[in-house]
Amino acid sequence: MSGRSTRSSTRQQQEAEREHQRRLDDERHWQYVNENGFELELSHNELDEQGEQLSRYNVTSDNWRLFFNDYFEWIVSDIRESLRLARRPTYEELEEMPFWDGGFDNTFYPRTNDVGQQQQVINFASDLYDRFFHQMQNVSNETSRLCPIVAQSLYHIFRNLQNYVDTGDLETSRAHYSESMVIVDLLLDERLFYLYMTGSPTGNRRRVKASHPEYYIGIWARKAPIWGLGHREEHNFGQLKAFIRNYSRRMIDYMYNYNSNYNMVNMGSVFYRGRLRGGTNNNEKIKISSIEKNKYNTKYKMLFIEKSVKNAYGRIESMLLDIVMDMNLKSRKLKKKSKKVTGNVLSKTKTKLTSKKPGKTKK
Repeated sequence: MSGRSTRSSTRQQQEAEREHQRRLDDERHWQYVNENGFELELSHNELDEQGEQLSRYNVTSDNWRLFFNDYFEWIVSDIRESLRLARRPTYEELEEMPFWDGGFDNTFYPRTNDVGQQQQVINFASDLYDRFFHQMQNVSNETSRLCPIVAQSLYHIFRNLQNYVDTGDLETSRAHYSESMVIVDLLLDERLFYLYMTGSPTGNRRRVKASHPEYYIGIWARKAPIWGLGHREEHNFGQLKAFIRNYSRRMIDYMYNYNSNYNMVNMGSVFYRGRLRGGTNNNEKIKISSIEKNKYNTKYKMLFIEKSVKNAYGRIESMLLDIVMDMNLKSRKLKKKSKKVTGNVLSKTKTKLTSKKPGKTKK
């Protein structure tokens, strides 16, 4: 009995040690997943090769900073060409496309002759975007639903955007603010990423250009969570792209309506495409005037409907007043003239005037 008891105790101890080691392995595994943004199911040669690249080519925070600096500059150096290469609508088409459908935010181009009112709208929208850029740079403080590699990418993308809009020139800055979300779309476009990294937009080439720094190979191995490229078996596949597509413009829309940042604690899955959950209570809602809610319109549509109607009424009233004053003036002149002529001549004059009235002429 004592021998059996000893063997049983040994087996239990060994099993406990194996369970402890398994837990340690799991912890290391998921720590690695969080640091790199995804998990690989190493079941075929391409993923085996990618796993080797992940281990061999580390990407530091400074590497990510330099990469996004250069990639951002490459995109914005010629936006029209970037749009063409990405097979997107032209710059002019995006100017007329509603913001919700992927166009520019034309709130920065209010169609009004009131300079003070124009500046009010531009200042409001600029402040809104600055707050949004700051929120995206600190997204890891609000939610854990985005893996670290995605949160880090958001930081660098919106850091570059903030520098891009801070030009010191009003006209240039508001153009850059208006373009900003389209630029984010371009940064995550697969054709442009393939072209920049490999020299071909098709994705057929699987090697980073030799002219790039060596750490680009590590970025290439980590492309799945950011650009949604590679194998869907990878953990957090396409997370950043889905977040931008499903949340960014909705969050800006939320800010226009509530004058408050959307609390990302309420964010569901990045793949959720419905209305934003939670946020500001209805009784806290700030009613933004129609001047500040024209992001869905284009530069070529009347953005200030309410003001335009009021102006139209004012113009009509002014025209009617001019007509009345003109009729009174003509009436006084006729009375003065009538005193200088005989009743017979006056009768003839009235007949002539009557014959000239619209609608009385005989054909």
